[in-house]
Amino acid sequence: MGEAALNHGELRTPMFFTALGLTENNEELRIGLESGIFHKIGKHLISTAVFAASDGEFKWKMKALKQILHETGGVKVPMNLPMKPNLLRIAGILTKPIKDPLAPLRRFPFLQDLITMLPFGQLRLREKRSTLFWLLVRNATNTQAAFRPSQGLATMMGAFDTWDLALVQSNYVAKVKQKYMDQGLIMDDGADLGTGGTFENGHLGYLEGIILYDPSNPESSKAVRTLLENGTKDGIDQAMGIPISGFGPEANAQFGPACNNYHLWLDKFKQALDPNMASDPYFYANGEQKTNGDKNDHPNLKTETLNQDSQESAHD
Repeated sequence: MGEAALNHGELRTPMFFTALGLTENNEELRIGLESGIFHKIGKHLISTAVFAASDGEFKWKMKALKQILHETGGVKVPMNLPMKPNLLRIAGILTKPIKDPLAPLRRFPFLQDLITMLPFGQLRLREKRSTLFWLLVRNATNTQAAFRPSQGLATMMGAFDTWDLALVQSNYVAKVKQKYMDQGLIMDDGADLGTGGTFENGHLGYLEGIILYDPSNPESSKAVRTLLENGTKDGIDQAMGIPISGFGPEANAQFGPACNNYHLWLDKFKQALDPNMASDPYFYANGEQKTNGDKNDHPNLKTETLNQDSQESAHD
């Protein structure tokens, strides 16, 4: 899709984020997850928005998208069908012995077009399209997905970088989570990759590894802490980038020495440009490093010259 410049934007949602977005409360979420249907149709899911400047351009893009799905075995998932508890139970029972409930749609692509035309009637169709657009928005902001778990949500890795690095990170997260899923200490989401998306037609991207755990269980909390701490260490040792949580004094102290001492440089800039801490520096530098005249600090950065230049610029 990226190479064909089809998608205005896309969002990669893990299985249980999809379940959260398609259910209205935690009871429906429980029924949906117990049915197993989301584990089968929600894994490796991408929400994408196709924009065009004209009807002709839109038709061409949708035709190209269908061809790409056909060549890659993808499916346009019929998300316009209602996700009600009773239907989820029935769907779970009917699809329990079936490994891939979407197989008929892969084999006969025209069925995808028929299903996505439901419900019949222009008013109902317009209503459902509005619902799908809101689903894309609220999944993108993760409002419903982030707050309903109530302090049971954790994340690891994640970096705005090339898309191949995002996949390296997500494969790592899927591997290290498996042990704790087998022990029942974190939710079994099928080791789904993570949440994020691509930019610049698929060349750049972002993924982070989401974990759902039970904060009332000390062993579950301990497992998440171990995952996060090991993720930080392996992120450095295996050169997987600075994670989304890589901010603040503690993270700077860990990642700074492995990344050209960026934290020391930022502290120098902070001291030179904002010595009285007019702006809160917590997320990028704490301004506490003593660098004036210290030869052992960083010989390639002359703090005195930087201070002088900044004063002259302010005077000008």
